[in-house]
This record gives sequence, structure tokens and C-alpha cells, in this order.
Amino acid sequence: MKKSLKFKLTLTLAAFALALSAAGYGLSKNANAQQEKYMVNIGCTTPAGEEHPIGWGLVLFGEEMKKRSGGRLDYNFMGGGQLGTGRKLYEAVINGVIQVCDNSTAPLEVFTSKFTPLTLPYIFPSREVAYAFADSDYMKELTKAAEEETGLKIVSWFENGLRHVTNSKRPINKVEDMKDLKMRVMESPMFIQIMEAYGAQPVPIAYSELFTALQQHTVDGEENPIAVIISGKLYEAQSHLSLTGHVFDLLNISVNPDFYYSLPDDLRQIFDESLAYATQKQREKATNMENDSIAFLKERLAVIELADEERARFKAASQPVYDWLIAQYPAEAENLKKIQEELVKLEASLKK
Repeated sequence: MKKSLKFKLTLTLAAFALALSAAGYGLSKNANAQQEKYMVNIGCTTPAGEEHPIGWGLVLFGEEMKKRSGGRLDYNFMGGGQLGTGRKLYEAVINGVIQVCDNSTAPLEVFTSKFTPLTLPYIFPSREVAYAFADSDYMKELTKAAEEETGLKIVSWFENGLRHVTNSKRPINKVEDMKDLKMRVMESPMFIQIMEAYGAQPVPIAYSELFTALQQHTVDGEENPIAVIISGKLYEAQSHLSLTGHVFDLLNISVNPDFYYSLPDDLRQIFDESLAYATQKQREKATNMENDSIAFLKERLAVIELADEERARFKAASQPVYDWLIAQYPAEAENLKKIQEELVKLEASLKK
């Protein structure tokens, strides 16, 4: 791992690590009279429970891992952003405060640009193609190349869902309706560029501060997947939802490499198989929840389903973001080309 990426723990993380230690979770590995047991501390951006498929999926992973290992692998789930979100959560894994986390692809920009093309607007033609790419050999090449660069081992990809736009000002029926809206975005250069391309005024705000920012009208709106809009009760501070679907948000599951490779072979296999099972179930749940979730929001917000021609205009308006990516990360030009070629092949194969 490069020296520039060896971040010092913040006081918050240090205090949390001490708390874990006091609770018996400070060490991932504990010996008893017969065999070693390993504790997997899982940091999650969302709560556990049925209302959000991400937290639900990670708890399923933990339970499956514990069951298949006969208790040799146990887990401690810390949801609702207890360790923060974005970069802070990645740093907690890198520094060994926790062993596993979920996270959006966008915050990875801090550590590597290899995955940045995956958050380009409308790059995935469908959910099925996105899944196929996440499980592809080319994605495995990307994650392997990024491991040394980041200090993170990406072991799976959950679905966070299509990202849509909400606001408290007006309905968004066409891209021009975005003009001058103050829109909260993740602390990500990519998402700043996306909102600027649509004519909005992006305001980077941490997710933990988002609801208050919407309530106090610090910003007019935000963009998130449906599940996040519901689990965060963001709809309580908004009046309009437009189903723009501008980004399909693949959510990576990352593990501390030192911990992962320290596992005995049989437990590492159980870890992998349990996560593969949970990934399949999480994706199914995320897909199945979407229609019911939109129906729930229709009772609380004015929901606008874009006409096909208007969605195409949103896509066309996104071209400056692609141009920005190549200018900002010249080394990723070839990577982007390969990703697009791979997506074309996958889409064709799925149509057969």
C-alpha cells in the first residue's frame, strides 16, 4: 500500500477501536482450548432490518458465515453509519479497526480512479448488465489491480439501486428543470460534475448531515437510490421525486486484506461462499423491493416518471461528465474503453 494511503486513525476511530476492544471485539481472532475463532466486525452505511437490502444482506452474510463455520467465524454488525460513511468507512477497514464494510463506488476516488468510470451516468444499459459486469473477469482484474493501490480487497458487489432526484421546489420533468437547484451530492468530484452538467448547483454534504440540510433548506434536493430515500426518511423533507435513474449504484463489499489472508483455507472458503450466497439474495431483495418502494413514495411525494425522450436528453446532457473523466484521469481512458466494450458484449450475450 502506498505511503500516501496509510491514513492515521481519527480520534473517533481510535475511540471506537478501544470500545470494541473493551467489548471483546478488538481482536478479530481469539484462541480457545480447541481451535481459533475469528470475529468479523462489519461496518455498514445503513441499518439492519427489512427496510434496507444492504444492511439486511450483510447481516445475512454474517449469519450464514457463522452457521457454516459452526461458530468459528462470528460477526459484529455496526450499521447506520456508526463509523461514518464514504472515506471514513474505507479507512476503518484499511487500518484494521473493522474487517468488512459496504460502500458506494464514488468514495473510492480518494484511493484509486480504476472504478470511477462505473459511476458515470447511464453507463449501464440495464440492471442485468450491471450484475453481469460486477461478476465478470474484467471486474476481477480491476479489483486485483486496485488491491495493492488501495489497501482494500473488494470481494463482492451488492446493489444500492438506481439513483433518482428529489427536491422541495418543483417537479423535474426534463433536464432543464434542474437549473439552479441546490442539490446535495456525495463528497465526490464525479457527482459534482453530474449535477453541474444538468445545470444544478451541487453542494457536497455528508450523508449523516443530509436530513437536517433538507429540513433547514440548506439545499433544495438530493439524489439517492429509492431504498436510501425511504430508510433515511428523506421523503419527509421533500415534495417531488423524479425517476431519473441517472446512475446505477453498485455497492462494493471490501475486506481488510491482512485479515482475509490470515484466515485458514477452510474458513476463507466459507467466508467467500457465504458472501456469494448473501450477494445473490441481496440483489434479489433489492430488485423485488423497488416497485413496492416506489408505490410507498407515491403516497408521500409527487412522483414523476420521465418520458423515454426526456431520459434520453438526460443521457445526452451527461456527455460533459465523460469528457471530464478523461481530462481528469487520462490513465483511465483505456480502462473506460474496455469497460464500454465489455458492457456491449455482456448486453449482447444476455439477449441471446
